[in-house]
Amino acid sequence: MSRTGPSLRARTALATVAAVAIVLSIVGVLLLRGFSASELGALDERLTERAAQLDDPLRIRSPFGLPPEALGDASEVLGGSDQVVRVFDQNLAVVEFGDTEGTLPIPNRIGFDTVTSTEGKRFRALTVPLPGADGSVETGIDDDALEDVPAPSEVLAPSKIELQVAASLAPVEQSVARLGQRLLLLALLALAAAGAVGYAFGGIALRSLQRLRLAATGVSSADDLSARVPAHAGPREVDDLAGALNSMLGRLERSHSDTLAALEATRRFTADAGHELRTPLTALGANLETVARNPDMSAAERSAILAETATEHRRIVDLLDALQALARADSGAAVSREPVDLGEIIDAAVEAARRRHPAATAVATIAPALDATFAGWPHGLRLLLDNLLENAVRHGGDSARVEIGLARTPSEVVLTVDDDGPGVPLADRERIFERFVRGSTATAEGSGLGLALVAQQAALHGGSVEIDDSPLGGARFRVHLAIHTAGKLRQ
Repeated sequence: MSRTGPSLRARTALATVAAVAIVLSIVGVLLLRGFSASELGALDERLTERAAQLDDPLRIRSPFGLPPEALGDASEVLGGSDQVVRVFDQNLAVVEFGDTEGTLPIPNRIGFDTVTSTEGKRFRALTVPLPGADGSVETGIDDDALEDVPAPSEVLAPSKIELQVAASLAPVEQSVARLGQRLLLLALLALAAAGAVGYAFGGIALRSLQRLRLAATGVSSADDLSARVPAHAGPREVDDLAGALNSMLGRLERSHSDTLAALEATRRFTADAGHELRTPLTALGANLETVARNPDMSAAERSAILAETATEHRRIVDLLDALQALARADSGAAVSREPVDLGEIIDAAVEAARRRHPAATAVATIAPALDATFAGWPHGLRLLLDNLLENAVRHGGDSARVEIGLARTPSEVVLTVDDDGPGVPLADRERIFERFVRGSTATAEGSGLGLALVAQQAALHGGSVEIDDSPLGGARFRVHLAIHTAGKLRQ
């Protein structure tokens, strides 16, 4: 069979890589943001220190047109590579010191800001107000150095003087970029390691599934349905799967057994029917042929032949009914088990026996307080009782006496049927429950299937049947029926 996707082991490794990638992405972003904030904070501190240093040497009387050489040593702290110091008056005239590419925009607020030069370079800028102490702005530099500086057209208000210190963000961005590259390299190595570890541990974790697969592969035909895959040998999920597979194998095994039992029942029914129906059908055909060949026979002879034909017909019908009942139980089909009152079934069976054999005496002796209710199959129990009563009357004669008793224990119901017939020899007390087997002393007609049905229905209800001597002089059939709850009976 062609594979339609990656193996479970590979999927486990991919899932591990994906989970690690998500975690590393989050951690990497947090690290980069934290590092960038830290670097930016350090740059802000340096800008704050630079602005404080410039506040002493720089007391600008009039920044308008102020030459850098007029500031003497102060120019050393004003600027440098990619650093800018600018002073603004109220007319936005600028005194600017520093070496940078392009021009920075005019500040529009006090405090820190990130700006971009005309050349596209990004800077971090700090703008602070710079008022003088007496209403004028002083440079703090020797007055002789300012003799050649033209006087301003007017003295500026101190609130309009602003100092801006700026530094390039390129070093910070480069540091963040280098850290990002290192984190990416480490992440790639970590993902490769996570994939390898996930694949390796996936193989270890899936060993129990591999054993399960090998065991399931061994079930290749109906003959292997009794095999079971190993359970309790791995993780809980694998054990649950093993339990489900074993349950499925058990159901398949039972279904296969039921199918075989049904096929065997069909085969046996066919063989039994062909064997047992041959004689009555032959007799029935002979009688019909006799009537057809002798149209002038007397009315008495014709009545005798018709009576014999009717007898053979009833025998065929009874035989087919018995074979059908046996085949149904042999097929393994499940029948509903429901609460039944065995006392009521006994009364109905006794009344039916009285109608069939008016000269016989059938008595049911059941204590009124006895609870005869238990879970069973009503049709099967009636079939059991009808055959026991018919067997007792048939072998006891037309005036036979039959007594039925019932007792109950915590685990079973015990049914007894006594008759005053000839009894059953010890040598026959087990084999007469086989099909088409009759007792060695039996004289009455019969198919040999009635007691087989009794034994079959007793076994169906989880019980058994045994034969003993009866106080009435004949045989006592004692049937043990297990007490069950409602459900299904497996035939």
